Amino acid sequence: MKRVFALLAALLALLACYYLFGPMPSRPQPTKADARPTVGQADTLNLNLATQADLVRLPGIGPVTAEKILRLRSQLRGFERSEQLILVPGMSERKFNKFARLVKVE
Repeated sequence: MKRVFALLAALLALLACYYLFGPMPSRPQPTKADARPTVGQADTLNLNLATQADLVRLPGIGPVTAEKILRLRSQLRGFERSEQLILVPGMSERKFNKFARLVKVE
């Protein structure tokens, strides 16, 4: 019986929010113009020359992770191997493997 009242109270709370604030606005659908260009397989990105904008084009890399990569590159005074990206805070091996073939170190 308590579960029924708890469920009813939760349902009434949702209905009250809907009544007071209206329906949730729908999210705009992304267009092709909004899509980020990605690095193709023919293009390999040199990690020692890449900018934040270049890094963001890699799959799974956003602006925050790109900034962490640049910070690590600065601390190491350049990368010797692309596998050093695993040292980036928050970078997993799985995430690295998504773009490993797209990066190089020269």
